[in-house]
Amino acid sequence: MLDEIRAEASRVEENATFGQQGNLEASKGWSVLGWVLGSVIAAGSAVGGVMTFASGDLQYVGAVLALVAAATTGVHGTLRPARRSERARVAAVQFGSVRDRARRLRTVDVVSGDDVGALRQRLDVVGEELTAASRAADPTPRWAYLRAKRNIEVEHGQTHRIDR
Repeated sequence: MLDEIRAEASRVEENATFGQQGNLEASKGWSVLGWVLGSVIAAGSAVGGVMTFASGDLQYVGAVLALVAAATTGVHGTLRPARRSERARVAAVQFGSVRDRARRLRTVDVVSGDDVGALRQRLDVVGEELTAASRAADPTPRWAYLRAKRNIEVEHGQTHRIDR
């Protein structure tokens, strides 16, 4: 029974690792998108506003830049990248907590010789925490999942030095 508890704790740890890393990647991506959209809004508004006072074809360029800034403002307001970035960051913290608890259960608690009933109860609690974190998190975008997978499996970004 201890081997089964250890195996299940390992599964919970792996799921939480992917949840954490995927949400960290999503948070970074949403932050970058917020900066890009904000920059387009600021630059398009400023340059477009100045160019409307120019003569000839430059007025048309100014008008186009102002329209681009207005459209970008709508996209920014609809997507709300800062809010999405913060939600993903909070979810990553929750998944990280679950990952750490599952790892301790797998590597310390199971080995310590506690009775199976107590270990099973701790496993249930950690599993419920994973479920709660998954429910609270937004779906991880595919691009964030792929970056997380590369970081975890290829670059070993979530592996502690002691575990290498």
